[in-house]
Amino acid sequence: MITVQDEQENYCLVTNGKFWTVVERRAGKYHPIGDCSKPGVALDAAEAAAFFGDGRSLPERTARHLLADVASEWLNLFELIR
Repeated sequence: MITVQDEQENYCLVTNGKFWTVVERRAGKYHPIGDCSKPGVALDAAEAAAFFGDGRSLPERTARHLLADVASEWLNLFELIR
């Protein structure tokens, strides 16, 4: 089971109980960071396990830093275009 442990802006820190990663939430669906071209998935869908593949499984501390970094970058871009 994948659970959300923290949220900042449109990004969520999620864990499957063993690994951690950061995903982007859009319209109630979740996307891997950097790849929002495919349809989003629900966290309880079997496809959500792919969030932890392709080198995206991180230690908790690294994932928390990534969450802070991407949320900060998003906020900076938002302020620039606002």
